[in-house]
Amino acid sequence: MLKNLLALSVILLAIFQGPFIYFYISGFEAIVFLVPYIFFGFFLSALLLYTIVAKRVKANKFHVTALIFGITLGTISLFSEDFFEKIDWHLRKSQREEIIEKLKIRSIKYNPEKPSLHLDEFKYSLLSNGGNDILVFANAKNQFTVTFFINRGFLDHYSAFVYTNDPNEIMRLEYEIQSTAKENNFKIEKNWYRLNY
Repeated sequence: MLKNLLALSVILLAIFQGPFIYFYISGFEAIVFLVPYIFFGFFLSALLLYTIVAKRVKANKFHVTALIFGITLGTISLFSEDFFEKIDWHLRKSQREEIIEKLKIRSIKYNPEKPSLHLDEFKYSLLSNGGNDILVFANAKNQFTVTFFINRGFLDHYSAFVYTNDPNEIMRLEYEIQSTAKENNFKIEKNWYRLNY
């Protein structure tokens, strides 16, 4: 019974680790939440390994498979932010475009003096990681630059999906992409960019 519970716990921790890290952990939160999460997963895996090795006779394929699966998926998900980012972009692109359209027709209210806007978490959950806040900059011609965070960073670093239909901002972003050596700065498609700051 204990081994079954340990095996299921290791599997669940491994499955949820990738999305948990990508959507909810950024900046200082990584130290506060990620370290205990990883330590707990490591502890449960070590305990499961011990119960398998110490009581070989009662170990079955499920326990061994759960251990291998948990360690493999847990290790991969620690280094797979790019994978989750691509999935996030494709799955939530239409919702981000919906936000842009609602900003243009002002059905979502924003304050031009304060660019930070908090999205309703029940209607638009996880569109901008680290709190569901976006940055909205609009000019007098109703041209927008909207930042959806990927990673809020620790101090002043962040990465984001950025939408803009402002020709001046497009020129600036295109220049920035070409002139910097940052490999994760690129144009996704018309009006959409993936940038590190």
